Amino acid sequence: MAELIIATFLTSLLGLLIGTAVATFVRPVVEIDGRTRLAVEARLAAESLAQDLSGYLADGGGEPGDLNQYKLRWPPDPTYGLSLSYTAADAGPVIVSYSVQDQRLHRRKTVAGVDEDVCVARHVSGFSAAMEPDESVILLLTLTYPDAGVGSSTYFSCSYKLIGVKPPS
Repeated sequence: MAELIIATFLTSLLGLLIGTAVATFVRPVVEIDGRTRLAVEARLAAESLAQDLSGYLADGGGEPGDLNQYKLRWPPDPTYGLSLSYTAADAGPVIVSYSVQDQRLHRRKTVAGVDEDVCVARHVSGFSAAMEPDESVILLLTLTYPDAGVGSSTYFSCSYKLIGVKPPS
């Protein structure tokens, strides 16, 4: 009978030690996963915004061209997310707009009334654009993982401030 009590006690102690070890090692892994997801999504959003704010339309449909085609008209329109307009000498304008829908940052390109919508980043909880007096545009991007309303008690959040300057004429 004493052996059974000792075996039960040692089994309980072993279970407690294993549970503590798992909790000790799993929490940092979950935190690293959350922070890595946010860093990847922020990188995707920043790359897309940087290409579009560079002054020339980055995805010209594979058509060769020169620097005079599809120039960015400055300043951008920050009234609803961010709206960029590119003009060309021989074609109609191309509108590229960014907005947040369902915690995703969407890039919508409109050419001749045809929309092409692409999700450039997930876990986006905030996105805003504001013009500054020096003709730069300030973009604020906030990401949260997991998405709000998922039911997790642990959230990782980060905010980025991107500054778009007027491209050379």
